[in-house]
Amino acid sequence: DTNILVFVLDSADTARLPEALAVLEETLGHPGLAEVPVLLLANKQELPGAMAPAELGQQLCRGRLAGHPWVLRGCSAHTGQGLQDILRVLGELLRGLRQGSLIPEQPLS
Repeated sequence: DTNILVFVLDSADTARLPEALAVLEETLGHPGLAEVPVLLLANKQELPGAMAPAELGQQLCRGRLAGHPWVLRGCSAHTGQGLQDILRVLGELLRGLRQGSLIPEQPLS
C-alpha cells in the first residue's frame, strides 16, 4: 500500500517540465494510487531562473492531480532550503491520513 506519493520536480529545467508532468500523470493513473496524497517538491530553487512553486502550481492544477489531496513546496536538495518544512508537511499529511482529516485538495504554498 502507498500512503503518500512524493514527486520531485526540477524547477530549473523548464524544457523537461512537460515530460515530468506526463510522468506524474501516468503515475497517478495507477489504480493503487487513487486518492493517495501527493507531496510535490519544486527542487533546485537556489538556481537562477528556477520556476517558483506558485508558477509550477498553476501548471499542475489540471489533469489527474486534481483528484488527489496535494501540497507543493519549494526546496533545494543542494542547500537544504525548505527541507525542514517539507518534513513538517509530510508529518501533517501522514497524521491526516491516520485521522481521516485530509480535504480533497490541499492549498498551494
